[in-house]
Amino acid sequence: MSNLSKIALGTVQFGIDYGISNKLGKPDQHVVKQILDFALANEITTLDTASAYGDSELVLGNYGISDFKVITKFLPQEVEKGIESSFQDSLTKLKSKSVYGYLAHRADSIDVKTWSFLKHLKKQDKLKK
Repeated sequence: MSNLSKIALGTVQFGIDYGISNKLGKPDQHVVKQILDFALANEITTLDTASAYGDSELVLGNYGISDFKVITKFLPQEVEKGIESSFQDSLTKLKSKSVYGYLAHRADSIDVKTWSFLKHLKKQDKLKK
């Protein structure tokens, strides 16, 4: 295992215009492919995304994520609407049956019901962490 395998690539800019020094906006599919191909070639296999990152999950799903460990996140309002459907929406966009990690974008989003659901997903092998 190289040290690079411990690096995660953030993908917020794949889905929204993001970054104080970002003069170009979202990269197009060709640039995203170059970035992700470079990551894989250099043993960077963990991707950080979130439902709040515009269409980042969809962009990743269109590229194909089978060679990556994908960590996505949910927002407090998704817990209020129903985390079950938010999780399924993420899987659909990612074109995947599971993700490596599913995190709360804010720690105060975790309540007893949400924690129970997350444990249930782990037992079903829908998430690892």
